[in-house]
Amino acid sequence: MSVQSNIDIVYNEKINFIELLTSLEKSGMNYSDYGNITYLNNNDFDWRSGHLEDIKEIKDYLNRLFKGGNKIALVIVDDNKVGISLHINSDRELSLSLSINRRKIGDNSTDFSYYLQKVDIILKDVQSITCTDIY
Repeated sequence: MSVQSNIDIVYNEKINFIELLTSLEKSGMNYSDYGNITYLNNNDFDWRSGHLEDIKEIKDYLNRLFKGGNKIALVIVDDNKVGISLHINSDRELSLSLSINRRKIGDNSTDFSYYLQKVDIILKDVQSITCTDIY
């Protein structure tokens, strides 16, 4: 059975994209999606893959898109290769799609505590956090 798992976060203040990524990097997350960085190129869900050595240029590009009001996304993973698609939907909202080697409790329920511990560093000045499993 397929499960769609998300953590949706709404902030009280505007998101600073570069600070958000820096915080996630400090928490042990990285961009290595099988040796590449995978990111959303535009609002039409045009996913692209780039070389990890180009990370600074890709982050700057995504930051320009974000400042221009575009939805942006990129794949981030931890050392266990458990990952998320980080979707920034607006200047105060982001979604974490828990789709890469999803951690589970029991047969099919998502272990949301695992993910919340991984991203705890970005859970400051939050208005709401919603964890959802859709079966």
